[in-house]
Amino acid sequence: MPGKYELPSFGEGDVPGGACCVDETSFATLFPGYLEKYVSSVWPAAEAVLKQHQLAGKLDLVEGSITVSTTRRTWDPYAIMKARDFAKLIARHVPVSQAQKIFEDDMVCDIIKIGEGGMNPRRFVKRRERLIAPDGQ
Repeated sequence: MPGKYELPSFGEGDVPGGACCVDETSFATLFPGYLEKYVSSVWPAAEAVLKQHQLAGKLDLVEGSITVSTTRRTWDPYAIMKARDFAKLIARHVPVSQAQKIFEDDMVCDIIKIGEGGMNPRRFVKRRERLIAPDGQ
């Protein structure tokens, strides 16, 4: 129902003191070893995206993890949840230009695990093709 409800805008000026987080909140996401080269190559761009939203990021190549956390200047209380999804997307080899769209208010993501439980390989391929859609749309 477009036009019936209008959400008020929420900005940095709406938060008294300029920060909303009293304590640090952090999330860690693991990535596979074969993506280590990709993640380390895109990390400077990913870190710049996090800094735009007053968030901190840490890349641990030894452990194979990406950690995102709030800072004292984080003004959006939901930004850490978006940063968690951003880290998951980077860990799944999604380009930074696409992954940063998760910080938009009308954008969400969901990672669907389709290959669990010792599934028949033919069934797995059919299920994956249905999810990807024709021409990879």
